[in-house]
Amino acid sequence: MTTAGEQRTLLGLIATKLGAMVFVFMAGVVAARTLGAGGKGEVDVALGLFALLLLLAPSIEEPQLILLAKEPAAAGRLAVNGLVLALGFGLLVLAVWWCVLGSGSGVVTLFMPRSGAQAAPPELVWLMLTAPFEILSRLLAGVLQGRRRMRSFMLVVLIRHAVVLSAMLLLVLGFELGVTGAVQAWALGALSAAASAAWFVFRDTELRANGLRCDLRLMRAQIGGGLRAQGAVVAVAVILNGDQLILWHFHGAAAVGIYALAAAITGQLRRLMVQPVKELLGSQVQQTAHDKEVLADAITRGVRRVLVLLLPPSLLLALVIWPALLLVYGEAFLSAAEPVWVLLPGGLFWAVAVVLSWWFMGQNRFGVLTLAALGIAALNVLLNVLFIPAHGALAAAWTSTLCYALHALLFACAFISGSKRGAGTLWPTAHEFRALWTKPFAAVFGRAAN
Repeated sequence: MTTAGEQRTLLGLIATKLGAMVFVFMAGVVAARTLGAGGKGEVDVALGLFALLLLLAPSIEEPQLILLAKEPAAAGRLAVNGLVLALGFGLLVLAVWWCVLGSGSGVVTLFMPRSGAQAAPPELVWLMLTAPFEILSRLLAGVLQGRRRMRSFMLVVLIRHAVVLSAMLLLVLGFELGVTGAVQAWALGALSAAASAAWFVFRDTELRANGLRCDLRLMRAQIGGGLRAQGAVVAVAVILNGDQLILWHFHGAAAVGIYALAAAITGQLRRLMVQPVKELLGSQVQQTAHDKEVLADAITRGVRRVLVLLLPPSLLLALVIWPALLLVYGEAFLSAAEPVWVLLPGGLFWAVAVVLSWWFMGQNRFGVLTLAALGIAALNVLLNVLFIPAHGALAAAWTSTLCYALHALLFACAFISGSKRGAGTLWPTAHEFRALWTKPFAAVFGRAAN
């Protein structure tokens, strides 16, 4: 793919993420304004527990991209395998949820709030019923990405979040179902993502022409690759969700609702800018998997791009976050401003680490990712347990930023050493900032003036 082609694809992905972010933002405003900090916190806890339970399914998406790069004609068999794997691992997630949480087992008392509230929100059942569909949507979206069907991939993302917002408006505002309605809205989003991904994958005549059948050899490779990468995925999930559960334990649902808002605001910003770059790298696996130099060039461009994309809006957000919170969410959520300020630099480090992780994934070195990520996650949990009881959400924010910085530093050192590139090659030039942030505006205002 040419640089110009990369730019067009990147802009399309950013536009898609921006649309999805608008839907998520509006759904979050509905939840916050309607349910308050406590109700929103219950929804956040349910989503966090669901994300952690889904870790029982191996993370097959990235290893699947490598398989597609090596065997492009195997896409149909990988898609059928995805149906089988989603059903099997989805049922496993449901079984574990029932045994550990649904049956009222004392295993989860570690996270139970000290106030004596329930160990798991009862609304979690609606999310759990969608576990096979959530897994299926990820696997099939990965097939679309690997086959460079990026338009279809983007539509799946938009459909999911449009359904979440529509259901939130109907169930929470219209039928006043409260926390239950909000959780059901997210469950409907997972169902719609699975259905739309299946539609786009299986309507592909080229994919069907190469055969639609289960392939045990490929399935073993999918599961094996997923298990090798699973440690890194578990670590990331613990970093993203573990602090909220620890905060829930010591400070209750309202504290989670406020901190989760700060994490969501900074997280949506970085995902808006980073995910398109990550997905662009994923769509180029066929070109980069067999050439270390090409892979290094793609990653260097990717790091510079995410820094160019993230730095200006991060600075702007830091300036406007306090009045924005007051205007959009109300006075009850103003305390989210301080965690936002702390998390913003962490988002930059996280972005760099995500792009640099492709240096290892592109060489099928998932074990390195696993060891590094597990070490960072262990440090994250330790610091959260030590400091959240006394310092609450600010401790969680500082811990996340510190761990993101350490993660990025380790990956940068490994990349610089392995690729023989200088650290300066990862920093964008002034021209790159001007090219992205001034030329489009100049073109728009120039056309308006004419």
